[in-house]
Amino acid sequence: MAQQSVKVTVYGNEFSLRGDSAERTQRAASFVDAQMSLMHAKSPDQSTNTIAILAALNAAEQQIAAEETMREIATRMELLAEDLEKRIA
Repeated sequence: MAQQSVKVTVYGNEFSLRGDSAERTQRAASFVDAQMSLMHAKSPDQSTNTIAILAALNAAEQQIAAEETMREIATRMELLAEDLEKRIA
């Protein structure tokens, strides 16, 4: 897929980015902007760098939790498939 240019605004700063999907890039930027705004609301005295790191850590925790959930679902599906195969045989 060809890379597309898109302008996004994150935490009041505009960036010109390139990605495979302008929509996905915009959604990612909106997510990061929301995370940074949330971190700023919780810790308004922190520097922009600290807000960015806190937002990144929060997003990373969410990603790790989602990956763990996906692994648990995959394991459960494998067990169910094995059980089904035993019942059919």
